[in-house]
Amino acid sequence: MKILLTFDYELFFGSDTGTVQHCMIEPTRRLLEIFRRHNCKVTFFVDAGCVLNLSRVAEHDEQAREDYDQIVLQLNEIAKEGHDIQLHVHPQWEDAVYENGKWNIPSERFRLHDFSSSERVEICNRYAEALRPFAQNTINVFRAGGWCLQPFDEIKESLESTGIKVDSSVFSGGYNSSSKLYYDYRRAPQKSCYRFSSDPLHEESDGQFLEMPISDILVSPFFYWNYAYRKYRGRDEHQTFGDGSTVQSSFKHLARLLTRCSHSVVSCDGFKSKLLQKALKRQQWKFGTVGNFVVIGHPKAATEFSLKHLEKFIALNRDHEFIPFSEHPAVKDD
Repeated sequence: MKILLTFDYELFFGSDTGTVQHCMIEPTRRLLEIFRRHNCKVTFFVDAGCVLNLSRVAEHDEQAREDYDQIVLQLNEIAKEGHDIQLHVHPQWEDAVYENGKWNIPSERFRLHDFSSSERVEICNRYAEALRPFAQNTINVFRAGGWCLQPFDEIKESLESTGIKVDSSVFSGGYNSSSKLYYDYRRAPQKSCYRFSSDPLHEESDGQFLEMPISDILVSPFFYWNYAYRKYRGRDEHQTFGDGSTVQSSFKHLARLLTRCSHSVVSCDGFKSKLLQKALKRQQWKFGTVGNFVVIGHPKAATEFSLKHLEKFIALNRDHEFIPFSEHPAVKDD
């Protein structure tokens, strides 16, 4: 089985975005140390809006200049060591304001769909172009911010113009009904790789785009109650490196997680890293040795607990192939 470890390289989008040092630089440094020890290549979905805005503000702000320079150094290091850099779009950066050394990022326009057709095309092209100086791979894989890919036909033209051929935003069973974070993948094809054209829920054998969905796992309410208890106990190993705050989910969404089984992305973040081995075995049962196992992570959400479990997972599964997207046969042939 091919294992694709992926990491959304970004700040937070709640009331406090956190700092570049703690959300991006330091946790990514720790991750890269693990990958070096195990000769493991991964994919970083880089939030290009963050990179662009920092480069703009860096012209007149010392802290922004320092942050931007650190990101540039780290992205060059990531590419030099053979990892992929691919496109991650959080378009709310279009409304971001830098004040007193901190970012204020309004959430009124959280999804690409909140912009006009011409704006969407311009944003995607500008963001992809910002990453090309760093990437040694072709930038042709996309992940939507907040998994907000639907309705796809509204953003299809934007991705086409950017040269995107592969998406990795869908996860089977995923559902969020809030207006800002809407997505509904409950009827997604039960496959680890498939083609589509205008709707990622509708497989087409000759589809224009390749979907490499994030692997999913059914999580019981007990898991979330257990996590909440551990957070309440304040154990240091569960403290995230990131020092910002998340976008708050709706009460309805939180209630669903705490009262019934729900589908989640397979993640190496925080407490969810405990489920990696279980999720891999489930994926093998579903797809056999020819399937793909796509894991999502966020450096900002890494903890000492998650780093330990991620390294253990890599060491236990060296009989599988850990590759970035650019080395996957289906992506090479696309």
